[in-house]
Amino acid sequence: EMELFALGRLMGVALIKRVPLPVGLSRSVYKVLLGERITAFDVARIDPTFARHRVMGVLKAGGVAEMEAVLCDDLKMVGVPMANAGNTHGTAAIEPDELFEGGRNVRVTEKNKKKYIQLLVEHYLIGHCRSELAILVEGFYDLVPKRVLRGPKERKEGGSSNAMSPAKVTALELELMVAGLPDIDVNDMIEHTDGNLMTDPQFSDLRTWFESVLHGLDVEQRAKVLSYASGSGRLPAAGFRDLQPKFNVQVNVGEPPENLPTAHTCANQLCMPRYTSREELHAKLIQAINLATEADGGFHFL
Repeated sequence: EMELFALGRLMGVALIKRVPLPVGLSRSVYKVLLGERITAFDVARIDPTFARHRVMGVLKAGGVAEMEAVLCDDLKMVGVPMANAGNTHGTAAIEPDELFEGGRNVRVTEKNKKKYIQLLVEHYLIGHCRSELAILVEGFYDLVPKRVLRGPKERKEGGSSNAMSPAKVTALELELMVAGLPDIDVNDMIEHTDGNLMTDPQFSDLRTWFESVLHGLDVEQRAKVLSYASGSGRLPAAGFRDLQPKFNVQVNVGEPPENLPTAHTCANQLCMPRYTSREELHAKLIQAINLATEADGGFHFL
């Protein structure tokens, strides 16, 4: 417990003294520090398969009945069963936690499934380490009062002189302030990037545009590109060479160029349509990383 409390204080010192702390923590940890809700967006970045089948699969029309057919059981307000660490064969599972008291007796329906998903995604990412996170948060706020992260207050439009609105720091911004902005070497990035963008001759123009766009970004924007694709704004000490899985860029030929680039952070993969110009690629990439920053502060699937 003392180690976690100390880590929280170290993160606070890094923020106050503006001395980066080179520690790689999940974006969800920073959301917990800010008191933000964990969302399906966060799960999708870490585990797109779980998000696609267990989250979006339930949210679609008739999804509850489909999930119950797959499970061959009623869908209840409980979390996902975790592997039993004490079982040497790894085949047994412990009883899943209730998402709230009495949840084991509450069936998920089309009417309450949004509440179920909100509770499920939070439990999936932090449900098994809440007490540990609470200690880290306590250490952090021992040095950094919550009001500091709310930023300067601004008057609400049309409001009275007392109507003030806090401009909150987002989870991504807090991560970059604590862990620091990595000075990304574009040449190192390109040299150690895989994917069909780098290997398929038909994408040579797009590859040239991509490299040019990266060179034209500032330090913060490059860090956001890395964070968008990998889920973290930090690199290993040796740079992209030691990043695992290897950074890769995939071009989806059949995807319309109106779409924004997407990412699979569990695979450190950036995916994009086959854009028709450097300007289009630049605009779409900037829009994607900016939307992702906003998502950390307020955009939700639900």
